[in-house]
Amino acid sequence: MAVIDQVVGKRVYFDTNIFIYIFEGSPEYQDIVMPLIALAESDDIAIFTNEITLGELLVSPFKNQQKEIADTYIQALNNPDFVTLGSTTQHIHIEAARIRATYGMKYPDAVHIASAIDSACDVFLTNDRKIKAVSNLEMVYCS
Repeated sequence: MAVIDQVVGKRVYFDTNIFIYIFEGSPEYQDIVMPLIALAESDDIAIFTNEITLGELLVSPFKNQQKEIADTYIQALNNPDFVTLGSTTQHIHIEAARIRATYGMKYPDAVHIASAIDSACDVFLTNDRKIKAVSNLEMVYCS
């Protein structure tokens, strides 16, 4: 089943790698991410992520002293017409610790999963097969 078919009409949490594909124009994923953007623009999906995504996205631009790219990421993730950017609250950290203890995934990945659940997302969109499925959250992989 195509990614589009799995997300249309749903609340979709985007893992950091999805934003990298969007912003960096990764050729092998353009056939996936461009229709996702079109769905978001037509309100056929709602996109969610957490502030941890912004922190992960900014490492490379800061390392390479690419202020304009960093500013683009900051503006895009703070644009409520594009994405709902959730905060990393104490509740998220507690749930992330519980998820990490239960499923053995890395802490940042557990924060993403806890955030998706907290945002009442239906789908977690990623390309990271190390992120484990948890109850009531459908995992959708780009490849």
